[in-house]
Amino acid sequence: MRPLDSIATRLTLVVLATLQLPAVARGQGNRAAGAAELARLAQELHRRGVGADPLAPIGSGVALDATQRDSAYGRSVLASDAVGRRFMMSIDRLRPLIDRYFLRRPRAPHGVSRLNPALEPTLTYGYYAPARSAGDSSFHNFNGSRLDQRSLLEGAAIIYHELVPGHHFRVSLAAENMALPALRQAIYYPGFAEGSGEYSSSVLAREAGMYVDP
Repeated sequence: MRPLDSIATRLTLVVLATLQLPAVARGQGNRAAGAAELARLAQELHRRGVGADPLAPIGSGVALDATQRDSAYGRSVLASDAVGRRFMMSIDRLRPLIDRYFLRRPRAPHGVSRLNPALEPTLTYGYYAPARSAGDSSFHNFNGSRLDQRSLLEGAAIIYHELVPGHHFRVSLAAENMALPALRQAIYYPGFAEGSGEYSSSVLAREAGMYVDP
């Protein structure tokens, strides 16, 4: 187990304290102290050369021309594209190691796509949509709303759970296995499905070195 005072551990505790507890419970003083600590940790991560600031809003690094700056829709679309690219970058890091953990890979392609904005108020992270027929792709449909208020702190864990290997491997490999009865090819057992997704993000990805503690 990593020491409690590691940056990643402290960062997680600060995020939980400042973002997830009701404002009434934490008080404005605690919120200000948490925000100051987040800023300090972001500077420390930058000093250590970790790379892109995981505390920055998702859309903050997207360059916009003058026309797009005048268009809220243009900002939203470009920022959502940046989220999708970041998700796929996490998968690309894991891809060369997949054969260490799986005997086969699904034939179905996979990708990411933004949710229908009308659904976003009801779906915190989005959802996995399996391929509907042979040749179709499976998708993680992510929530692209309020990007100025979101960070990518949990982005890698989300995509390892929701798409690769996660739900995409379990659902697609079952659907492609002609040795299984039709019921087992199509049925979705929530306990097993969510368990395999959580294993993919919490155990497999960590063992593969996908989470770096600066």
